[in-house]
Amino acid sequence: MVIFLLLAIISSTSISLILKYSESKNLNRYAVTSSNYIAAFTASIILMLSKSEGVILNGLEDVAVLGIFAGIMYFLGFIFIQKSIKENGVGITGAVSKTGIILPVVLSMILWREIPGVIQSAGVILSI
Repeated sequence: MVIFLLLAIISSTSISLILKYSESKNLNRYAVTSSNYIAAFTASIILMLSKSEGVILNGLEDVAVLGIFAGIMYFLGFIFIQKSIKENGVGITGAVSKTGIILPVVLSMILWREIPGVIQSAGVILSI
């Protein structure tokens, strides 16, 4: 569990630093963001195909619609984050974007009755 948390921290920090670097060098923000998605897509396909039990897709149309919608929203989110990094810096942008953890936590508590334990609650409080 700790290794996944560390990998998430490294990944999130790396993305912010890469976006800051690309903005400081006036690189094409759409190309940088698209590269992120291509890398994530490639990693997902490799992980999906490497599963020994195989992959079963149910409701492919629903999955595709949800994936397209989520992909567009994430893409736009990255574009706005890049603009914010350029205008406000990595520190402020990172701090504000991390407060976005509150909504998924609250929704999971309401919709799926997932009540965080003591350690999970401490993690959410520390992240805020």
